[in-house]
Amino acid sequence: MVQQFSKILRWVNLAVILLTFLSYLSPYINPIHFWPLTFLGMAYPWLLLLNLLFILFWAFRKDRYVFFSLACILTGWSHLTGFVGWRGPEVYDPGKSLSILSYNLQSGRDYETIRQLKKPQSGPLHATLHQKTGNNILCFQEIRKAYLDEMSEALALPYLHTIPYSSVAILSPVPILDRGGQRFTESSNGFIWVDLNLQGQRVRIFNIHLQSNKVSGVTDKVLEAGDLQEKETWMDIRMVIGRVKRATITRSEQVDVVAEQIAASPYPVIVCGDFNDTPQSYSYRSLSQGLRDSFREKGWGFGTTYAGNIPALRIDYILVDPRFKVLETQIPRVPYSDHYPVISKLELGGS
Repeated sequence: MVQQFSKILRWVNLAVILLTFLSYLSPYINPIHFWPLTFLGMAYPWLLLLNLLFILFWAFRKDRYVFFSLACILTGWSHLTGFVGWRGPEVYDPGKSLSILSYNLQSGRDYETIRQLKKPQSGPLHATLHQKTGNNILCFQEIRKAYLDEMSEALALPYLHTIPYSSVAILSPVPILDRGGQRFTESSNGFIWVDLNLQGQRVRIFNIHLQSNKVSGVTDKVLEAGDLQEKETWMDIRMVIGRVKRATITRSEQVDVVAEQIAASPYPVIVCGDFNDTPQSYSYRSLSQGLRDSFREKGWGFGTTYAGNIPALRIDYILVDPRFKVLETQIPRVPYSDHYPVISKLELGGS
């Protein structure tokens, strides 16, 4: 009986390893050509957990199968570092650093959220929002235009850029030298960019909001009250799969447009935004080409940026030109949105 159970577990372990290797392919395959790999990319944290559990189990049994999942994880080490950070902050002079924030405000939820953000409080988020220097740049997604002027005045960031019918904005303490952007057809998603003189260098900052899967409500329903024996639950699951498929293909089309704009920049770039995709995605790989992921550089712990019921999702990023040195990256667990903000301290003169 024990031998039969071990045999079944070995086959299950091999299946998990196979799925993990397939998830490693997800960033390299355009969803237009084969979208199902997207789900394996999203499932990577759970596949990682299963591999770790198998390692512990086989190690306890002193079975050579321990090396199978171990080899799988080590082979995909670069994928692991996109989910778990290992590097803490450097010692640096705050007065000489550049502070960048990227934050999806979920349309501010309500005015109380905006009121709280306007208050100088303790913690890294408010310390960044109310940092009175010439090097404090804020990139918001899903912020209502009705709140922009109010936020700009409250945070002493007089220069802002947005475009009509979009929900992305950049707030700056220094004049905007040039600007641009594009709203994607029939949605408030899009991207904007500004050129700023920062630390004596002209820098182009992008703020991006890619197509959402729009499944959080249905997913919450399935997780909280779903019954696999009920037809309605399976209809909800089918709806989730369909929405993810359509959104994934749409994002891949949007990403190609944005990546072309980033590559065309004649200046060092900083790319912020809600990509609505994990590091195991075509979107992330396309947008991060030639750039440094600030969380990979100086993040610590789990990189989860989505605060909803779908766990272990990292979908918000700050990517920087190699000419920037990343000094620190934080993801404060604050309750103002269904996303957590990403905050990075940078310094020109990368290494």
